Amino acid sequence: MFRIDFFSNQDAAGNSSEYEWKGGEGVFSAEAGTWGGASVKLQSKGPNGSWIDVSGVSLSANGFVEFAATRGAGLRAVVTGTPTDLYCAAGVI
Repeated sequence: MFRIDFFSNQDAAGNSSEYEWKGGEGVFSAEAGTWGGASVKLQSKGPNGSWIDVSGVSLSANGFVEFAATRGAGLRAVVTGTPTDLYCAAGVI
C-alpha cells in the first residue's frame, strides 16, 4: 500500500513537504489531540506550478475524505491554526 505521512505530531500552522502522488483515488486523513479551531487541507500543484486547494478536501475534526489526483501530481498538506498532536496522511484506495 502506498501512503504519504504529511505530518506527525504537528503542533503549529505550516505546510508539509511536497510529495508525488502515485495516481488514482485516495483517502486524506487527519487526527489531532485537540483542534482548537485549526484545520488541515490538501493542495496540489496547478498547471503553472502554484498550489491550489483540492476541492472539498479539508478537515477541522478527526476524519477521512476521499479524493482523486493524477499520477505524478505534487501534493502537500496545509495546516492553519494551532492543533495539538496532529497526524495527517494520504493513502491509495
